[in-house]
Amino acid sequence: MNKIYPITAVFIFIIIAFIWNWPEQNRIETNKGTLLCDFEYSPCAFNSSQGKAWLQAEPAIIKTENEITFSLSFDDPSNVVIKTARLEGKDMYMGVIPVFFTKVGEQYRGGAMLGACMHDKMVWQMFVEIEVDGKPQTLVYDFYSEQD
Repeated sequence: MNKIYPITAVFIFIIIAFIWNWPEQNRIETNKGTLLCDFEYSPCAFNSSQGKAWLQAEPAIIKTENEITFSLSFDDPSNVVIKTARLEGKDMYMGVIPVFFTKVGEQYRGGAMLGACMHDKMVWQMFVEIEVDGKPQTLVYDFYSEQD
C-alpha cells in the first residue's frame, strides 16, 4: 500500500505539469530541432517585455501561393507600436515579404502570400519590430508552409 502513494504522487505531478504548460504547447519541433508555431493547435506565443505577443494565422494550415491573414495581439497592447514586419524563408532564401499590420480592435491584422519552393514544406520566419514605451524589440516566429 505504501508503494502506491509515491507512484500516485508522480502521476499527479505529471498531469499538473502538463496542464500548467498547456498554452505553451503550440510549437512543434522539426528534425533540425527548431520550434515551429502550430497554428492549427493555438496562437503562437512570444515572450516580450510587454507580456506575451500572440500570433495566429488564417487559414491555420499555411499553403503557398494562397492569401494568409496574420493576427497579432498582446497581453497589454496599450504601449506597443508595430514598426515593421517581414517574412523570410529560413530553409531557402525567398526574398523579403513585407507584412503591413493595421490595428483592428485590440489586435493587429496583416496579410501576405508566400511563394512556392521546390520542397513540399518550407520553414519561414516572421520578424516583427515593435516599440514598447519607446524601447525597440524584435519578435520572431517560425512556422512552415505546405505546397497546395
